[in-house]
Amino acid sequence: MNIGYVESPIGLIEIRASETHIQKVSLVFQKGLIKENELTKKACLEIQEYFDGKRKEFDLELEFSGTPFQNKVWKELQRVFYGEVVSYQELARRIGGKNFARAVGGAVHRNPFLLIVPCHRVVGSHGLGGFACGTSTKKFLLEHERNI
Repeated sequence: MNIGYVESPIGLIEIRASETHIQKVSLVFQKGLIKENELTKKACLEIQEYFDGKRKEFDLELEFSGTPFQNKVWKELQRVFYGEVVSYQELARRIGGKNFARAVGGAVHRNPFLLIVPCHRVVGSHGLGGFACGTSTKKFLLEHERNI
């Protein structure tokens, strides 16, 4: 397992990768073992560029390891562009069933690729909705994307 870290405005971000794919991107409270490879270094650089306002899309190979439904949701999330927001119901409609909004919400909540698969761009029909890293972080990310 290769692990790298990047300090960001939302906290310490940990990147875990195999030799060929990014496996997880998440917020952590402290650094653990650092064992970087080219993928973790590239991910750290791209995340820093995102926060510096120089990157709107990520170019990283991801290893999706959820259920087939979760993987479908996460791949569709990658089509939600920088600065755009969609509702859970709209995301459900995009994958084939507007009645899947609750299931889509569950898959979005389990997204293992913070920022890279932009779950922060999914909002509730009556407001921000939830976010695994907290609604203040979600609000910060949405405002960051609107102001660049």
